[in-house]
Amino acid sequence: MMNVVLKGAGLAFAISIAAFAVFALLLMLTGTPEQFIEIVVFVVMLISIPVATFFVVRVQYARKKGVSWGISIGFVYVLIEYIFRIILLRKLSFDLIPMLRTLFLAAVVGGVGGYLGMNFKKQKKVSEIRKKYFID
Repeated sequence: MMNVVLKGAGLAFAISIAAFAVFALLLMLTGTPEQFIEIVVFVVMLISIPVATFFVVRVQYARKKGVSWGISIGFVYVLIEYIFRIILLRKLSFDLIPMLRTLFLAAVVGGVGGYLGMNFKKQKKVSEIRKKYFID
């Protein structure tokens, strides 16, 4: 079932890359100061993990353990992000407190996304509602 976690982390990274592309375009067009980059990276992570977890739990039929899948997806996302950071920056900077904070928040938002994906009820189709409440 590690496949579910990797799909979730991959979807979260796809959402993150799309959000970073939009932010880069805004940065280029508006001249926004670059001091907001760290904040944007953090906010994008806090949005992409629960969204990806929600969809993976809904689509992959992993609805029994949605919170566990969400926490796992959050952990894997952060670990892969740190590996990319080490590779791209070519230095190993290991600050324990920020890493633990990031892991904790990723696990929490992943768990929330998994919980919502597990408990979000499907909306009935319009045809089913029409049959139930209206006479054709």
